[in-house]
Amino acid sequence: MFITKTEWATEWGGAKSKDLRTPFKRLPFYCCALTFTPFDIPVCTKYGCVFDTMHIIPYIRKYGKNPVTGAPLKLPDLVPLNFHKNSEGEFHCPVLNKVFTEFTHIVAVKTSGNVLCYEAGSFFFSNCDYLPICLNYLFSRMELCYLRYKPPSLPCRRFS
Repeated sequence: MFITKTEWATEWGGAKSKDLRTPFKRLPFYCCALTFTPFDIPVCTKYGCVFDTMHIIPYIRKYGKNPVTGAPLKLPDLVPLNFHKNSEGEFHCPVLNKVFTEFTHIVAVKTSGNVLCYEAGSFFFSNCDYLPICLNYLFSRMELCYLRYKPPSLPCRRFS
């Protein structure tokens, strides 16, 4: 029996259309990169991968590596994050009071764990005399950890 190319593609499981694939969707900033669920106690790596403490600690003890990049990872490498919420319960920047959306460029200060929008961090570097009351410390660019990049760098942050 002979099957034509069209029969094979449509009836017998041949090549599928690219339109049928699941479209790429970015992981929300408030979700754990290991379980893909919203975090309770967030921590991050120096590369900006956000995890829930309850899930990442047993994973590191068992495998000793970052589940996203595959690089070696130890418990002291994790930075606890301090997300701030407004009166409506939304995550926001404590300096500019800007609510985080899926398009916000988000950074964290490695030494303190405070989470800011990138605009607030760049404001401190341009105005060295200004020190926000909510942070009470100075930090340098080397202490910033990028949690959420702008859309042009999406391919390097795929979680699929």
